[in-house]
Amino acid sequence: MSSKKSHLLINIVTIIPLLLFSYCISVDPKPGQSARSKIVPTKDIIITENMTVRQVGKSNNLSLDVVKKAFGITKSSHLKRRVSDFSKDLNKTRRKIKRAIAQQESTPGFRRRFEIPTLFWGFAVFVLILYFSLLFKKSEETEPPTPTGKKMRRRRRR
Repeated sequence: MSSKKSHLLINIVTIIPLLLFSYCISVDPKPGQSARSKIVPTKDIIITENMTVRQVGKSNNLSLDVVKKAFGITKSSHLKRRVSDFSKDLNKTRRKIKRAIAQQESTPGFRRRFEIPTLFWGFAVFVLILYFSLLFKKSEETEPPTPTGKKMRRRRRR
């Protein structure tokens, strides 16, 4: 086996387990837990028409991100507005808050942050290894071209 092939084989044997290990870490940060066990059923949401949006978040122990997403708020100054300014139907507002809680709990930040770059770099390394292995294979099989582009015949000496 040539040194180029052995070097390529060593690279493949070391890179693939590293990629698999990093992918496993990024997909399941806490082994033994399924994705469904991470979602906690939501309790009943305490809400009245006279409450401000910030009070709804505090009384239900919700983060500001969840409250902003449920009410469609982009500015922090809107947290002082009353619930009745957004919707008259409290049941609809409760459903929106529960939906926002479920969305936040179902997509862990760890997975989003590491899974996509890991997959991208893994694919990039795979393509590079494939490219260089084909490049080395072609360079070994082909002969260098002649100036005329045709194969030269050997002449017999007389």
